Amino acid sequence: MSYKSNIKFVRQHGARVKRFSEMTMPYKMSMAWYMAFDGEAWNLLGKLDNDDNFPSSFSSNKKKDEAQTRMLKLMKQEMPLYVEEYGREKFGVGRIPTGQMLKYFWEYNTDSMRDEFETWEAYHAWYRKNCGIPKHGTRSRWTCIMSGMDDELLQDGWHRFHSYVSLGCRDIPIIYYV
Repeated sequence: MSYKSNIKFVRQHGARVKRFSEMTMPYKMSMAWYMAFDGEAWNLLGKLDNDDNFPSSFSSNKKKDEAQTRMLKLMKQEMPLYVEEYGREKFGVGRIPTGQMLKYFWEYNTDSMRDEFETWEAYHAWYRKNCGIPKHGTRSRWTCIMSGMDDELLQDGWHRFHSYVSLGCRDIPIIYYV
């Protein structure tokens, strides 16, 4: 499969292009967090641009979790700055029915996955057991970010994807680069 195939797939399920400023808060939060922290493509703005809020090392996982919770709250507070700075950026957004997403995922990963797992369910069980999925709720769900590369389906959001499947969510919120 290719990136173009991925985009065709999500568009077939109603995804459409929106400016960052037009997206709902969960979509904004997942993309801003990814772009500012994980992808380091966007600047840290406002109170987030302060090393005291997120030190480079932690004495425990609890301290790291506390710092991340604080950063998430700050990101939400500072979202108007992100909208001002990046509001014109365009992304594709949508919700893919979970069953269709699973079918597409399995087709997409046929060669590499089927060598190790006979079914999606076997892979999903292995992932849940071995990959430390945090608990994600069913309300205000963050997106899974479609990859812009030909050799992967998701760039970010694998834990969310598996969590939403485990929770029985009807659909998977996605975002992709335009």
